[in-house]
Amino acid sequence: MNMQQIDEAILLFIREHLVSDPVTVFLGLFTNLGDAGLLWIIIGILLLRYASTRKGALVYFISLGSAAAVCNLVIKPIVGRARPYETIAGFEPLVEPLSSFSFPSGHACSSFAAAAALVMIFGKKAAWAFVPAAIIAISRPYLGVHYVSDVVCGALFGAAVSAAVVLIFRKKTGFLEAGRDA
Repeated sequence: MNMQQIDEAILLFIREHLVSDPVTVFLGLFTNLGDAGLLWIIIGILLLRYASTRKGALVYFISLGSAAAVCNLVIKPIVGRARPYETIAGFEPLVEPLSSFSFPSGHACSSFAAAAALVMIFGKKAAWAFVPAAIIAISRPYLGVHYVSDVVCGALFGAAVSAAVVLIFRKKTGFLEAGRDA
């Protein structure tokens, strides 16, 4: 069984055994929070409001923007993977179909980029950010707009880009100390 077949089998299992109206509504709300990084942008704006978190917020936005830009403007067009509802006969998404490519998931990338940046910049007290990040990521295959591998790779890529950005800022500027408010 190849990766495509595994991805399809997981989506069909989810659709057959796990879909319910309350879960669809709940995950639909979270997926909407991930649209265009909305939740993460709001958090960044809130961090910009306070002098004690402003420098960290700038690095956070650079991390989030870098991950989202490379994911959506570089990787997706190069890979060109079709969405599940374009390749699985009779499979319909539970939300409005999208016209962009599937791999990697931009929602998962942005969410995990944001959560990783928050933890690296502000320390363990920001670990809560992984909860909405995970829910947003899980919503994508559940709703039928991504394969599980799109989400896993998007999350790993987003976290890796944020780690690289934060580490570069920490090394080059010195104004970010590990685990402290910036």
